[in-house]
Amino acid sequence: MRGYIIVLIIVMFAGTASADTLHVPANHTSIQGAIDSAEPGDTIHISKKVYSEHITINKPLTLLGDHAMILGREGRDVVTVSADGVTVSGFMIEGGMAGVSILASSEIIIENNRISNNIYGIYMMNADNAIIMDNMITNNKDHGIYMENASNNIIVENLVMLNCGDGIRMEQSTDNVIIDNVLPDSSSISGCKTIDLPPETGRAIQPLQATDNTTKTGTTNTTATLQPNNTVASNLTIAGSTIDYDGIDVDVVGEDAVSNTHSICLIQSSGNVIQADVIKKVSLSQLNDTIIDADQLPVIEHATTVVAQTERIPDNTGNGTGNITDQKIGVCADGDRILYVPTDYLTIQSAIGAATNGDTVYVYNGTYTENLVVDKMITLHGEDRCNTVIDGNGGNVVYINSPHVNISGFTIRNGVYGIYVVGVFMVGRDCRITDCTMHSNRNGIFLGSSCRDNIIYDCILHSNTDHGILLFMACSNNRITDCTAYSNGKTGIALQKSCGNNTIENCNVTSNQQTGISLFQVCNNNTITNCSAISNPQNGISASMASSGNQITNCVVQDSFAGILISHASAGNMVAGCDSSESTNGIQISHASAANRVVCCNTPENTNGISISHASTENTIQDCDTGSNLQRGIFIAMASKENKIMNCVIGSAQHGMLITRSSTGNTINGSTVGTTSLYDFMVEYASSGTVIETTFDTASVRLASTLTVKNYLDVLVLNGADTNPIQGADVSVTDEGQAIYASEGYGGTDPATDPAGLCGGILVTDRIYRSNVATENTTLVSVKHCAWEESDRDVSMFESHTEIFTKPAT
Repeated sequence: MRGYIIVLIIVMFAGTASADTLHVPANHTSIQGAIDSAEPGDTIHISKKVYSEHITINKPLTLLGDHAMILGREGRDVVTVSADGVTVSGFMIEGGMAGVSILASSEIIIENNRISNNIYGIYMMNADNAIIMDNMITNNKDHGIYMENASNNIIVENLVMLNCGDGIRMEQSTDNVIIDNVLPDSSSISGCKTIDLPPETGRAIQPLQATDNTTKTGTTNTTATLQPNNTVASNLTIAGSTIDYDGIDVDVVGEDAVSNTHSICLIQSSGNVIQADVIKKVSLSQLNDTIIDADQLPVIEHATTVVAQTERIPDNTGNGTGNITDQKIGVCADGDRILYVPTDYLTIQSAIGAATNGDTVYVYNGTYTENLVVDKMITLHGEDRCNTVIDGNGGNVVYINSPHVNISGFTIRNGVYGIYVVGVFMVGRDCRITDCTMHSNRNGIFLGSSCRDNIIYDCILHSNTDHGILLFMACSNNRITDCTAYSNGKTGIALQKSCGNNTIENCNVTSNQQTGISLFQVCNNNTITNCSAISNPQNGISASMASSGNQITNCVVQDSFAGILISHASAGNMVAGCDSSESTNGIQISHASAANRVVCCNTPENTNGISISHASTENTIQDCDTGSNLQRGIFIAMASKENKIMNCVIGSAQHGMLITRSSTGNTINGSTVGTTSLYDFMVEYASSGTVIETTFDTASVRLASTLTVKNYLDVLVLNGADTNPIQGADVSVTDEGQAIYASEGYGGTDPATDPAGLCGGILVTDRIYRSNVATENTTLVSVKHCAWEESDRDVSMFESHTEIFTKPAT
């Protein structure tokens, strides 16, 4: 994957110890004047006012507006960003060629702005790893958001409507995530159904299943370059027809009744993820774009009628594809013979031709230059996989066009596909590939188009140009066990495009050129367990592009960029009991991935132990030990919000935990922090965190950020006469003057003391950091029972404890 430069950016920020905050107009009369005076890493606060200017941000800065308006004029961009690491938040931006123009920049955050009445709302050229989040982009004269040559950007929780061009338009852009946006006019939210999609030149649009779809074939006068691997997936709910700018939580992609030409338009773009509840007017000019419904099942598949940039398997039989025997599948009729090659038959193919269902073709040692087609339910067994060789001489070596085929004991080499299992017409089922070596093919083993219930066991796959094993397009319930995949040109084991409920276990994937094991494009509910992934440069194990509900357990990963990667709108995955070390990020969750869980994992000897970045939210890291890492134990960055770190041991590093770049609402609960060379906690650049029952020594909080320290308070009320607990005593707790607990006697609805005399588990603030020095909160506790009351006891909340109140004996 391209564009993972976040580590370098944050290192630069962390090293800017003298970062300052400038104020406009208090310190500078113009925004541009403040920018020119600022040092890299500074924050600029802009008060509410109309600023008639065009600004250029050419250094890493954070601009925070208090509903300030920047008013430009047509012919010039209002805000131009030409440096990495810039944040622009809290503005109204109007009147320019582009409201915001991002040029050849990375790690940009454009958040919580209203961008309207420009030619383009946001214009992105050669931008990567940017986050466009929680903006209103309306009434622009061309496109709401325009992206060209842009990659790995996240467009999340924006309202994009009433623009005269497309809502979002991508040209020659890859691996972007569009999720949780509202893109229609409000009148088109309710009752939308999937309707005709605009046709492209020579393209047929065909339904995979009938679900309120209308299909259409047609052409236009323009030619679209066909590109693979865009994914359009769905969320689960629609928020209704009322748009709440502060609470946008779904995608509604619809036909704009007032303006937008298309809600989303993709031209010569690939690998993008679009999550939407309602797909109504989307222009997709790509090959293999997939629209997924709320249950993540394919609804409409765009397929081309022209063979272009696709892989077709030649029909070596001359009889056409899709032929199966007339026996009931799973029943082998009249076949239990053994046919020997070369004693009975000179070639393997001639023996297959003579066999009937249930027969075995036994092949003695030797090299056989053949391209086999297996169209019967038979067993092919080689004498010795090291010495029984099938050489494809550049063609497909073994082409399986039948269910219930068993292959074992061969070396299979020099083919486009070593073994190709056809999945259509229910033929790619219940096959067994065991004890084979695949090398020097394009793909070692390929299961395609709905192959299911197959087993690949004890195979060695190496030196293949692309993948060792590739499962492609809706392959399910297959099992890959005890295999070794090394030195393949791309991935050791890859599942791509709606492959679900497969199991990969006890496999060793090493020194592949990209990723060890990859789940890519809506691959859901798969299990990867007890595997090792060593020295794969990109990722050891990855689940990406809306791949959700997968289990990655008890795996050992070393020496990759990301040891284990969950990315690009992948949700609800579980990573448990894994060890990931000697990588840039031991475990990385990124690019709008939500509600994933990492449990009982060890992540030592990485640059960052665990990283959550790029608008990834509501993830949980629990019972993990980060060990000793070079820079950060846990790293939360780039508008990643509401994540939870629970009961973790954060080992030695420069920073135990760093929260940065508009990452808010993150919680660290019940954890411990080891030795750090700089700070146990660093929170910066408009970020916030809450630390609960976590002891630490040092904190650095700066640049419009806060770190809140809380602990739990139990209140115990006893009777002084006999030290018995008092049930029904009223309790009040105020935190810095604000009531956080009050039972009925104090005008609240919280419970009075229970039979044990306790009001327990009251979460109370101890102190708040807005700089390196904390401000102590005042906690006052009052208790009363009958005529007795003790009021406003000042209680220290430096640690969780039980505060005892004793009612005097009467």
